[in-house]
This record gives sequence, structure tokens and C-alpha cells, in this order.
Amino acid sequence: MITQESEVDQFGHVRLGGIGTLLQTEVEGRTGFETRVTILGHIQRGGTPTAYDRVLATRFGVEAMDAVHQGDFGTMVALKGPDIVRVPLADAIRELKTVDRRIYDAASVFFG
Repeated sequence: MITQESEVDQFGHVRLGGIGTLLQTEVEGRTGFETRVTILGHIQRGGTPTAYDRVLATRFGVEAMDAVHQGDFGTMVALKGPDIVRVPLADAIRELKTVDRRIYDAASVFFG
């Protein structure tokens, strides 16, 4: 259930929460797969966010909302060169994408 907490942000807006848990329950119930909630923040990109990170996140959000307002569902936003583009989800999952074995071997030094 989406909850409304009594806490407010610095602008006086009521803080909302619980959508992750709601989605977890839905996904788990519909698929039968164990599902976990992860709250992404700066850890998503691996460190303290830079100005570029913040602007990029804003650009993604604006394009995603534009897609919703235009009824362009079934797409995701992506960075292509300097541009934010919409990519059909079917294109994104059409084929299995693998990591080159040399890159995997080089990275495995850090992960055992």
C-alpha cells in the first residue's frame, strides 16, 4: 500500500512512500519469483552524484514524463551519444546481450 507519511520535505510537501513494496508484491504475486525492493540513489552509479549525474537524471525523468503524456508506452529512455532517446522495450530485449569474455576476465580480478 502506498502510504502518506506525516513527514514533510524542505518545501512543505508531504513525503510519500511504499510504491516499491507495492510493486514488489505485485511482481512476486504475478510471477511467483521472489522479489526484493532496492531503493536506488547515488549508489546506482557507484558514488557520490556529480552535477552531470543530477542533470542526466533530470533529463531522463523529463523524457519519461513526456513519453507518458504523449501516450508512448512500451518504451524506455536511454542515452545515445549526447541525446536522450526513446527505445521500444521490444528492441531492448530482442536479443541476449553478453559481455565480451576479455572484459569479463579483466573485471573478475575485482570480484574474485
